[in-house]
Amino acid sequence: GLMHVYPRLIPVLLLEGDRLVKTKGFEDPRYVGDPVNVISIFNDLEVDELVILDIGAAKSRVPARMELLNRIATEAFI
Repeated sequence: GLMHVYPRLIPVLLLEGDRLVKTKGFEDPRYVGDPVNVISIFNDLEVDELVILDIGAAKSRVPARMELLNRIATEAFI
């Protein structure tokens, strides 16, 4: 029989400091939640991958905070 191919779900999350934000054109960031809490929502939705863009680090030209990324990765079951 034919297999049904489902689209892959790959959310893109914008990180600024310790918080997730939403933007329009990467301007005027608005808080949407704590990264670790939001990851649990995506675990429940069974997304295939996550893309995390650290727009705060990119803007200030500092390295991404590996401690926070490790906490997020530990929480993700993706």
